[in-house]
Amino acid sequence: MRRQIKLFMVMVVFLSLVACASWKSNTVKSYQLTGKALAMIQENGSSMCQAGIIKPDDCTKLKLYYNDARMIYIAMGDVLILAITTEDTVKRKALLDEYDKLAMKYITVSGNLVRLAYDLKILKGDN
Repeated sequence: MRRQIKLFMVMVVFLSLVACASWKSNTVKSYQLTGKALAMIQENGSSMCQAGIIKPDDCTKLKLYYNDARMIYIAMGDVLILAITTEDTVKRKALLDEYDKLAMKYITVSGNLVRLAYDLKILKGDN
């Protein structure tokens, strides 16, 4: 459980870097790291499902949680691209606010995925 809390805190820190002076670079880096973590869970989980290590019902649940998190992650990327490329500061602020909302939603949704990944031993640590 402590490991899950640590992981979530890291996600929160990464996703909240928008307020930093070098927000573009920091936000893009945190977005990329979030994507790598999401991909790692999916790749490891998929391999374990294909090998029969994880029960089919749990594989279905894992895929559902992954797809939910992935949809939000993609939407975050779309909004981030618009925020970075716009010259209009008012529009940029609105887009960054939308990005923050999506990031908070992602953290909530991905919590289900991370908990299941720990339960299924896809992720290991001091639960």
